[in-house]
Amino acid sequence: MKSKKPAEKQPIPVLVVAGEISGDNLGGWILSEIKTLGNYSFFGTGGSAMEKVGVEIIFNLEELAIVGITEVIFKYPELLKKMKTLVEQCVKRNAKHAILIDFPGFNLKLAQKLSAEGIACYQISSPQIWGWRYGRIEKIRRYIKSVLCFYPFEKDIYDRENIEAFYMGHPIVKTLQKIKTRTPKGKRTQKIIALLPGSRKMEIKNLLPYMLELAEKFHTDHPEYTFEIPAASKQIAELIKTYPLPDFISLKDKSAAEILSRSHAAVACSGTVTLECSYFKVPFFLVYKASWLTYHIAKRLAQVKHLGMPNIIMGREVTREFWQQQVNVKTTLPELKRIVLDNKARVAIKQDLAEVAQKLGDGKAAAKAARFIFKKLT
Repeated sequence: MKSKKPAEKQPIPVLVVAGEISGDNLGGWILSEIKTLGNYSFFGTGGSAMEKVGVEIIFNLEELAIVGITEVIFKYPELLKKMKTLVEQCVKRNAKHAILIDFPGFNLKLAQKLSAEGIACYQISSPQIWGWRYGRIEKIRRYIKSVLCFYPFEKDIYDRENIEAFYMGHPIVKTLQKIKTRTPKGKRTQKIIALLPGSRKMEIKNLLPYMLELAEKFHTDHPEYTFEIPAASKQIAELIKTYPLPDFISLKDKSAAEILSRSHAAVACSGTVTLECSYFKVPFFLVYKASWLTYHIAKRLAQVKHLGMPNIIMGREVTREFWQQQVNVKTTLPELKRIVLDNKARVAIKQDLAEVAQKLGDGKAAAKAARFIFKKLT
């Protein structure tokens, strides 16, 4: 008489919620690692990256996309319905764990509802409590079991607050490592300056005219230098093309990181590009310009002295920042000349940026996060 095969264990259901493309990509990397460690079925919200690794998509990214305070107000009832559906799906599937990726405005509220059902929540990417709304830490304390942090200083904050946190490193490093290996040694030019006005239409409108004027003024005195602008998307490329570009300024169908991998210096908006500058040790300065209302609201709420992540990570000014009225050619041209032409200054800046890059991790953020979460799920 043949013995019966033992019944295969059913996969453990886990909710995963990402609300933005960056979170979807990170979720795809982490979940693909977790699936090699155990038998799980993932469901929730995300996009193509998470769908590729087998996540059952209940709501797509576009259904959660919100821009600005006004849109949040109008969409709030709809978002609450989606939260309710996700909680109901967890109860229906008997899920006991939820992986929440970035998107803190939605995810912290969802965590409150999930916790009421006894579902443990793990937050990947700390809300920027160090920058504004530190009071959110009490919600994190009550509704989040563990926070997985991109930066060492974030873990230090949670350690002081007796909240479990794990330093995973920044996921961007993995991508930047690949770009670096594709850049042949010795191919970094000494004559390219990157202009990085941003990836949003308003950033382009606020910063690009200034950057073009700055480049023209610098090029007049130093014609051996050329400038490159990355096209963040087709829409942004079309917008940039509406501005007259002289022959020494090129619009490239490349990412900011690809341009930075062979640049001598950069002028950058606030955001991820400042970390990319740091990784490639490209001396830069930051420019920020917003509407009067946005700037003054942000200034009132801000809890940090700096906008650029390299300065925030180091707790001091590694690279100079120019805000609002300071964003003009007269004020910033001397700084551009300094970071391009002053070798002593460049060496000091590069040393600081190398230290920033070291604090971003070793490129294994997804694998480390997967192993940490796997231990929590078992």
